[in-house]
Amino acid sequence: MITKYKQSGDAEMKTSEQVFSKSSATNAADLLHKKFTESNAKTSGILLFGLQLNKLKEYRETKSVKPHTKILKPVNEMTTSGLTKRATKISSKVSEQFSEIANNYYLSEDVPLLKSIEFSVKDKRYDIYYGKENQVLKHKKEVAIVRAMDKSRISRDGYRYLTAIEPNLPKENAISEQKVFINNLMEQNVKIKIINIEATAAVDPDEVPHIMDENIVETVINSVGKAGVRSIKEILIFLIPSLVRKNILNSSQPIISIRISGDGRNVGRKVKHVMITFAILNHKKVLFSPEYHYTLILYPGSEEYNTLDITTRLLREELWQLKNQGLTIGNVHWKFELYFSSDWKFLITCLGFNSPT
Repeated sequence: MITKYKQSGDAEMKTSEQVFSKSSATNAADLLHKKFTESNAKTSGILLFGLQLNKLKEYRETKSVKPHTKILKPVNEMTTSGLTKRATKISSKVSEQFSEIANNYYLSEDVPLLKSIEFSVKDKRYDIYYGKENQVLKHKKEVAIVRAMDKSRISRDGYRYLTAIEPNLPKENAISEQKVFINNLMEQNVKIKIINIEATAAVDPDEVPHIMDENIVETVINSVGKAGVRSIKEILIFLIPSLVRKNILNSSQPIISIRISGDGRNVGRKVKHVMITFAILNHKKVLFSPEYHYTLILYPGSEEYNTLDITTRLLREELWQLKNQGLTIGNVHWKFELYFSSDWKFLITCLGFNSPT
């Protein structure tokens, strides 16, 4: 008896094989192919599907459990731009965290602001500021530093040393620009007239120099043969309104006492120079402060009669006008009393004598 079996549906056969290779996916495919060919199975073309590498599986499982760790480059191997980018990212993260933390302690109308942070990496210091800088405060700070440098006689090199140890100070070039701005502003109000002179005098090597500042010495040497002259009337027009506001001068009693002084000084051991100044005697508290003695004439040379005669012509004319005509500023007409504190050469020149004898 013959029994026949008939299959009602489609026949389906499945097989599963697994191989492992540390070399590559191609090597794993070759191993899998050998598994089939060992049993005399025939394959035509590429018929390998569902290949799964154990190493790839392990990597995927590991990555799904813990995040990929970023490899950081050491600071000493980074470029300046790279360091700047890294510091910028840190500052951004700190700003975000500050905003989140501040919301837990302050109301929004209290306006908590993070203005700056400071940190160092490998002894390299970073000062990071947030928001736009207040230009008014910046200007006031720079002007205050210029004033402090002038009063304390701090040179540009000296200020550079200060900025090296205190990065919060404005940079030297910003202070230099502020000095130029102030000088230009002053020149608009009180102009400096340059007069050519021929007489100069070298310093005797045995004489003691009064000024040794290298910047001043270089400036004076470069100015040999020239004299700087300023108008005493222009300076008074600039000063008097401020002195009235400070109650140093009284417009109801418009009398100003002025002292004219002149003397020579040895600048370094290379050249002499002569300076003529004036002070307002009404301002009694500052009579002995050098910054309140305003320079009228400055030139390299000695106190020779001919040179003094040339350089003091404008001054003599204006002193005569102040003494005999006074000076009107606003609605106030000021009168002047003149006093002299200098040697006889300068005095006889200002008094109008024709020769030193």
